[in-house]
Amino acid sequence: RQNPTPTLTNKNKMNTSRITHGSMTCGGGVRSFSSSSSFCKQSPTLSRWCTCFPSSLSSSSSSCLSSSSSSALRAHSEEAWDTFDRDADADLKLGFGTPLLTALTERASSLHFHSGSSDDEKADMDEVPFYTPGHKRGNLNLHDDERQTHVNASLHPLLALDVPELEEVDNLFAPTGVIKQAQQLTARLYGAATTMFSVNGSTAGVAAAILATCDEKRALVLPRDAHQSALNGLVLSGAKPVYLPAHLVHGGDVSNGTNAEDVEQALATNQGDVGAVLVVSPTYHGMCADVKAFAQVCQRHGVPLLVDEAHGAHLGLCDLLPASALQCGADVAVQSTHKALGALSQCAVVHLAHDARVSEDTLRQALLMLTSTSPNYALLASIDSARAAVDGDHGKRVITRATELAIDTRRRIIDDVAWRCLPSDDPWKITVLLEDADSWCGDTLDDFLCDDHGVVCELARNKSVLFAWGIGSTQEHANRLVDALGLAREAMLSSSSASRQATATAAMPPLSSANFSMTPRAAFFARKERIPLEQAVGRVSAESLAPYPPGIPLVLPGETLTADML
Repeated sequence: RQNPTPTLTNKNKMNTSRITHGSMTCGGGVRSFSSSSSFCKQSPTLSRWCTCFPSSLSSSSSSCLSSSSSSALRAHSEEAWDTFDRDADADLKLGFGTPLLTALTERASSLHFHSGSSDDEKADMDEVPFYTPGHKRGNLNLHDDERQTHVNASLHPLLALDVPELEEVDNLFAPTGVIKQAQQLTARLYGAATTMFSVNGSTAGVAAAILATCDEKRALVLPRDAHQSALNGLVLSGAKPVYLPAHLVHGGDVSNGTNAEDVEQALATNQGDVGAVLVVSPTYHGMCADVKAFAQVCQRHGVPLLVDEAHGAHLGLCDLLPASALQCGADVAVQSTHKALGALSQCAVVHLAHDARVSEDTLRQALLMLTSTSPNYALLASIDSARAAVDGDHGKRVITRATELAIDTRRRIIDDVAWRCLPSDDPWKITVLLEDADSWCGDTLDDFLCDDHGVVCELARNKSVLFAWGIGSTQEHANRLVDALGLAREAMLSSSSASRQATATAAMPPLSSANFSMTPRAAFFARKERIPLEQAVGRVSAESLAPYPPGIPLVLPGETLTADML
C-alpha cells in the first residue's frame, strides 16, 4: 500500500492506482479514511498549521477512534472534506496550506473503512496495523499500568505520527503526492527550481552536494574552517580538498568567512581540476560571504557554487535581512530548517537553483543515499509546517517582527548594559564579546547567565558568548537576556581576575591549510595505530578533532600534526 498518488474525493475515499518504481510494482485497493481533531488537541505545535476538522467530534485516547463514533464521524468528515476540496487549492496557491502535515495528522487519527460491505455498522472498524513500526501507532503492550500511563502521556502523540510510507502520506524516495506538493511550496518560497527535504540535517545535504559534483578526479575548493559535514563529503567522494585560508577574529573565537579573491586564486591554480566550490554563509556567528561575488567567479570558471547555508533558512525572507544564497546566484544551497525556523531538529532542505550547473538527478540520488529508507514523517511534516509559518505576506510579517526584535535587543545590550557585540550581517546572531581586561571569560559569563538566571546561550568561547535568535524568540526572552547581562556586568566588575583564570578555555589555535600529506579519504581507509599524544608530532592524523558546537575540525584526517597544533 505504498502508492504515493492518492486522489481525494467527497465520498471520503482514498482511490489508489498502480505504480511502477524500478522493477517493483505496488498496488492497493480502495481505502477511505476520516479524521477528527483528537490528535490536533494532543499536539498543538504541529496542528498550528494543519487543516483542522470539526472540534465537536468525540475523541479517544488512542490514535484510532472507537467504532461507536463512526457514524457521526462519517457525516462530519464528509462535510469537512467538501470544505477542504473547495479551499485546498486556493490555500496552496497562497502558501497557507500544509499538504504533508495535514495528510499525516489525518492519517494518524484515521479509521479504516472496509469498503466491501454496505452495512455501515459492519463497515466501520478500527485499523489493525500489520506494518512497521513495531509500536503499532503507539499501542505499546507493556503489561504494567504505571509504565503504560507514563509512555502514553509522553510519547503517544509522537508515536501516532510515526507511520511508514502509507499511500496517504506519499513516499520521500518517489514523491508524487503530498511530499511533492510540500517540496514544491518550499521551492517557490525560496525561489528554487527544486527543493528536496532532508531528515538527516544539513550534514547530509552538504555531503550530498559534494557527492553530486566531486570525485577522485575533481577537487573541492572549500574554507579550512568548513563544517564537519564537508569532511564527510570529502571522505565519501574521494575528492581532493583545496583549502582556503581561515580568517579568524577576536582571539580565534570567530570565523570571519571567506573572500572571493581566495576562491579566484584557488580556481586559477587548479584550473580544470575543480568539481565545485563550497562556501559557508552565514557563518555560525552570522557573517555573510559575498555570495554574489563568489557566483561571478565560479561562473567565469564554469564551476558550480555550493553554499552551506545551514544557519540561514530565514535569510531573504524580509527586507531587513541579507539576501539568501539562491538570490545571490548559488547553484545549490543547503539550509537547516530547525536552527532558526520552526522545524524539528534534524530537518533541512536542499535547494537547486534554476539553470544550476549541477544535475538534479545526481543530487537527488546522492541525498537519498545518505537518507534512511525509513524516514520519520513527523520530521518531514515539521518542514512543511515551518515553511507555512513564514510563507506569504503573513510569513514576511512574522520574520520582520522577529528581526526587529533581534535588532532592538542587540541595541539594548550595547547601549543599556554596556556590553560590546560582534558586528554581524545576520541580526539573528548576537555575539557578546569579552575583552582582555575583563575578569571573566566566556565560560564564566555563561555559567552566571545559565545557573543564576536561566538564560542559556548557544555557544560560550574564551572571549565570546553567542546567542541564537529564532522564530520562537519573544519579547520576554529579550528582556530576560538584557536584564541578566546587566547583572552579569555588575558581578564581573566586582569580581577578581582569579575567576577568569580558573575557568578560561584555550584559545582557538591557527587552522593550517598546507600541512596535508594525503586526502581525507585515503587517511580514513589507511592502516591506523593509537599512540600517546606527545609522540604524535610529525605523524599523520587518521581522524578529525572537532569540538561541537560549532563542528569545525581543528585537525583533519590526512593532516600532519605539529607541536603547535598539539
